[in-house]
Amino acid sequence: MEQDPKLQNLDKKIDDILEIVQFIKDNSASKDDIKDMATKDDIKNMATKDDIKNMATKDDIVRLEAKMDQGFADIRSELRSISSELEEIKRDLKKLEARTQVDDDVMIADNFKLRRRVEKLEKQVKFLIMSRAQ
Repeated sequence: MEQDPKLQNLDKKIDDILEIVQFIKDNSASKDDIKDMATKDDIKNMATKDDIKNMATKDDIVRLEAKMDQGFADIRSELRSISSELEEIKRDLKKLEARTQVDDDVMIADNFKLRRRVEKLEKQVKFLIMSRAQ
């Protein structure tokens, strides 16, 4: 005896539903799986629609990048200027060091000459004092 087509259709639907239920059961996340995904605090800290609306666009980033490139170019230019000025200061310092050394050498020589003269004068004064004492 053949089954009524309505019953056959109903059996088919029940089999399909059971297959779907089995698929859901096999592939759905458990409570423990969901607990491991994100906490309430994690969800509170996620970006809102308003946060996303206020995020930078690609055009914003391109403009920022252009500003940064210009800023870095300005900084490089200023660094070159400072470096050039520093090199000039170093040259001037070397000249000053050389001049100071020459001045020191002259002062040492003058000091030496003055000592000799003082020694000579002291001898002459001693001689004069001794000659008057006799």
